Amino acid sequence: MVKVYVLLLFSLYCSFGIAIELSRNVNSIKEGSCVLDVSVDIPVIVCNRTQEQLERLRATDDSKLQDPKGKLALNSVYKAAEFGGSKIGSLIIKENLNIENRFSDKFIAFLSTDNLGCVVRYDEKTKLLFGPCDTNWYDLAGRSLVGYGYDTGWNLSILPIEVKNGNLQIRPIDDEYDFYPEFIENTLSEKQRLKMALSWGRKSLLAKLITKTNVNETIDQFNNTPLIIALLGNGDNKLEVVSFLIDLGADVHSKNNLGSTPIEMAEHLGDKRLIKLINKKQ
Repeated sequence: MVKVYVLLLFSLYCSFGIAIELSRNVNSIKEGSCVLDVSVDIPVIVCNRTQEQLERLRATDDSKLQDPKGKLALNSVYKAAEFGGSKIGSLIIKENLNIENRFSDKFIAFLSTDNLGCVVRYDEKTKLLFGPCDTNWYDLAGRSLVGYGYDTGWNLSILPIEVKNGNLQIRPIDDEYDFYPEFIENTLSEKQRLKMALSWGRKSLLAKLITKTNVNETIDQFNNTPLIIALLGNGDNKLEVVSFLIDLGADVHSKNNLGSTPIEMAEHLGDKRLIKLINKKQ
């Protein structure tokens, strides 16, 4: 297993033109260099970047978010974690696989991702890197992974990574269910799968899980119906999913625990297309 990691890590960083040495002591890394830390169960690349390298990496950040001390600029991986969906492929580029550790000026890359709060592992059978994620992790805004939807399959959407041609490549996929159905079916409950399908607009999974008999059932602790979950989702095809649910019999006047109806939710989101669609179909 270690050999697999070593080969993967070396092939990844060869593309950066960065020389890497194996090390069991990462406390004295030369400035501007990286080492492969083999003192841990899952090897990680640790880099001690120069100020110029830090500025260049931070320049890739379009979120402009900083920690309270103003030292840590979160990069695009944060936005991918926050927004997900089809944007993942364009946001997580190779440079952004270097995630800045909020506790130091060093970078921990590839297998230890501070912003995502996950330790991704290589699975030889599926050729995937995924979880487990730390459910006790909080971002700088105090939000936990559960807040991101971890319990509904968050990491499945954030980490659909495959190993291809000796390189790590983010695989932007239209439908995680079509990509790896067994993992989703064996890991998530039916309600979790339904919530994931609604949140990310996964039509093939949605068609398998929702019918006229359960289209108005509440599916979380806030008494949100599938329609409200879909309205709050991040899928690029949100309009299509909402239309599908209403045609199936979704109640546009139902309220959740906060007293919000689907039409009020659409108005709050300021999406004129959703407002028009719901008004037209009610």
